[in-house]
Amino acid sequence: MKAPSSVPVEAQRPAEAPHLRMTDIHKRFQGVQALNGVSLLVRGGEIHALLGGNGAGKSTLLNVLSGLVTPDSGRIELAGQEVSIGHPREAQALGISTIHQELSTVPDLTVLENIFLGREEALTGKGSLFVNRRQIARRIQDLAGEFGITKSELWRPVGDFGALKKRVIEIVKALAVPPKVLILDEPTSGLEEHEKTLLFEHMRSLQRRGVALIWVTHHLDEVFGLADVVTVMRDGRTIARTETAELTPRELAVQMFGGDATELMEAADAVPARRRVDGDDAHPRLRALNLSRHGVLRDISFDVERGEILGIAGLAGAGRTELVRALMGLDKLHSGRIEIDGKPRRIGHPKVAYKAGLAMVPEDRKQLGILPDLSVAENISVSELGSVTAGGVLRSRRERALADSYIKSLGIKTPGPAEPIRNLSGGNQQKAIIARCLNTEPSILIFDEPTQGIDIHAKAEVHRLIRDVAEKGTSVIVIASEFAELISLCDRVVVMNRGALVGEIRDIPHRVATDGYDAVKHAIIDKASRADR
Repeated sequence: MKAPSSVPVEAQRPAEAPHLRMTDIHKRFQGVQALNGVSLLVRGGEIHALLGGNGAGKSTLLNVLSGLVTPDSGRIELAGQEVSIGHPREAQALGISTIHQELSTVPDLTVLENIFLGREEALTGKGSLFVNRRQIARRIQDLAGEFGITKSELWRPVGDFGALKKRVIEIVKALAVPPKVLILDEPTSGLEEHEKTLLFEHMRSLQRRGVALIWVTHHLDEVFGLADVVTVMRDGRTIARTETAELTPRELAVQMFGGDATELMEAADAVPARRRVDGDDAHPRLRALNLSRHGVLRDISFDVERGEILGIAGLAGAGRTELVRALMGLDKLHSGRIEIDGKPRRIGHPKVAYKAGLAMVPEDRKQLGILPDLSVAENISVSELGSVTAGGVLRSRRERALADSYIKSLGIKTPGPAEPIRNLSGGNQQKAIIARCLNTEPSILIFDEPTQGIDIHAKAEVHRLIRDVAEKGTSVIVIASEFAELISLCDRVVVMNRGALVGEIRDIPHRVATDGYDAVKHAIIDKASRADR
């Protein structure tokens, strides 16, 4: 996604603009030095990209600024005055607003209630004794509408919506009360192209009003043309602070990852050579026939061969996640049939799916993937406890050995198998979830947004893992909002629109080689965005 053309930093910045300065920030967690003397300077009217690989310390630094984490030492100044931020409400009172990488919506509250939660006074006025919901709805409905939230949706529980809509709700909440400092931690994860463009326009608008914007993203192509300044972190330290105009993407990647950055970028984006897909057997590995779920899925049929990587493309609301949830027995199908290796299977529960040879890496890593209070070893073994028990008793040595084998083979960076998984970076948490799925020895492995919220290094490694799994004969299904990811990974892509399959692009590597990358991408976009389906 290309950002709008950049305007020179000084031309955008109001005279004598206030700024945020964080100096010599230290933070240690359970023996791990998360922040080691980090400094950050952000001026008013500046879009400031804070970059670094998973585990660099970016989220920890921003949690310090937003009042979620108390630093061990260091100094924070806002508009030239030293401030102490011990709670998120104190950050909000200072005009610091945050769009977090991980969703923080409350499922049982309405969209409107989530937007004003914690901001009642700012939206209704000081001294108000009650919250006037209709007044707040009138104030924010235009902003909400720009992001695709209808008036009626404002009154529905957030739990009714998927991850994409929840992300949009977080964005509207952050913008509802214009901030002085806006923190955006991976705000474009899962957004469609037009929603990204809209968010970038809002960022420019806030910039013109003198707001200091701190922006974390793993998409380096978004940085150029939008960010004015880049600060790079690595291993809990500040590596460099540079005007974006003075950098190239490769120079920036080298700052983030070191000398192997060029190979990493190429590995993450390369379209692989065509692999052998065994389609000559009597039956495909998976066959879905006329799958329907009232109001969600409409008469869907498709096959997946052994060793094939099948991509599922579509815009928000197309039904991609709903389809794989039905395959996994998480949602009930009202009609249709599923066959695995030619045999009909009734899958009404995830346990049945696992026994049938299916496993899934879910879209929402924090809420649906990791078990944050358990160790890395426990998160891996929980999918198949029979592999680490004897006579119904858990054998810790077996569990550690199992975890060690996956830590080594998948390159999971962790102090050890006993480390709580919540302490790992997003990319390493994702690898642990993949290890959990592989522990069930699946014949069909589903990835829903496999690289969402992880850096170039981790993305390249996850892509390698997916290709390796397919090379060994496992059938793979990949859902990704980024069409570039589907093109770089998949043998074939089916396209969904409004709960139905509306097209198919076969032999992706060959199509890219003959027609070009852009032609393949536009073919997918055309099918996904047809309004007359």
